[in-house]
Amino acid sequence: MLSTGFTIFLGVVLILAKLPRRTMLRVLKHDLLLDVAVSLITLMIHWATFSGVMAANVAGQSRSVEYYAVPNCIFTNPEVAAVGVSERNAQESGIDYRVGKFPFVASGKAVAMGAPEGFVKIIADGAGRVIGGQVVGAHASDLIAEIALAVSRRLKLEDISETIH
Repeated sequence: MLSTGFTIFLGVVLILAKLPRRTMLRVLKHDLLLDVAVSLITLMIHWATFSGVMAANVAGQSRSVEYYAVPNCIFTNPEVAAVGVSERNAQESGIDYRVGKFPFVASGKAVAMGAPEGFVKIIADGAGRVIGGQVVGAHASDLIAEIALAVSRRLKLEDISETIH
C-alpha cells in the first residue's frame, strides 16, 4: 500500500509537469500541490509506521496485519479522514450495513471552537460491528482514531455508544 501513495503522488507530479507554467504557478501559489504532497507523505508515514510495528510484533507473536484499520487523513481545511469500509464499498460489496451520521453543528465543542462545519459518519455491518467511518471537519485526523480503534477491535455500536467521547 505504500506504493499506492507514492504512485498517486508521482501521478500528481506528472500531471502538474504537463501544465502550462502560468497554471502551475497558480496551483503552487494556492498551496494545492503542498496539501497533496503533505497528505500523501503522511499517509505513507502512517503505513510505514504501522508496517514496522506489526513486523516487530509478528516476529515474536502470531498477529495478523489489519491494514484496513489504518486511517487515511488529508490535512487540508477542512481535514478529511477515513478508515475501514466506506458506504460505497459496503454497497458495492453487498455487505448488509447501516450508516449513522452526526453533524458537527450538533457538537457543543465544535460550535464553541467556531468550527461547526463537518460531520462524523460511522458504517456498521448487519451485526452492528463498526466496519468503517469518515470524519470531515476540524481535527478530523485526530477524531478518526476512535473509529480506527472500533474497526480494529471489531467493536459493536453498543460497545461504544455508552462511552462519553
